[in-house]
Amino acid sequence: LRIDHVLGQHFERDGLQRRVQFGGRHVRAVLVRDHHRVDAHRLVVLVVLDGELALRVGPQELEPAILQFWQRNKIVEQLRARNEKGKPFYFLEGPPYTSGRVHIGTAWQTSMKDIILRYKRMQNFNVWDRMGYDMHGLPTEQKVMAKLNLKNKEEIEKYGLKKFTDECEKFCTEMMHKMNEDFIRLGISMDFTNPYQPIKQEFMEGEWWLIK
Repeated sequence: LRIDHVLGQHFERDGLQRRVQFGGRHVRAVLVRDHHRVDAHRLVVLVVLDGELALRVGPQELEPAILQFWQRNKIVEQLRARNEKGKPFYFLEGPPYTSGRVHIGTAWQTSMKDIILRYKRMQNFNVWDRMGYDMHGLPTEQKVMAKLNLKNKEEIEKYGLKKFTDECEKFCTEMMHKMNEDFIRLGISMDFTNPYQPIKQEFMEGEWWLIK
């Protein structure tokens, strides 16, 4: 692929050019819209070396690399340790419901919350945060009924209440782990090591303690 072919199509309209270091040399990097994809709004960086396209980098390549860098170098853990003596800032997640994978609304609002946590850490606050999930109720039952092909309450009783509730608990736990993976992939910097779960005995005992 000759770079002048790409130049003629995209660079004049979309290009934002910068000289950068690449392989020990100063080269030209251009930010363009990737018109060869269905999603024409995806931005990519094209690095030009000796008139040829030497490197093409977009979000699909950059984001996993950045996440790996964070995990490999324990970036969030370092921030927590650095701010241990700072002014406390407490955050307890909302929580999202474990009835399916993370949808766009949950992804958006969780990312907005994470912006606040990042800002507070940048201000040297000692941020305490904990992820958590909502696991009780009809949405879980409906998903498990569909999974087991159960149509009504009578069929649940025939299946067995204990078996059914066990399946509900299993479903919630599995979805919690998958949602953790989704949030981590989004770059959310919350603590996912010990999310609170309403199906756990300690949570229910805490609720009864509060009422009492």
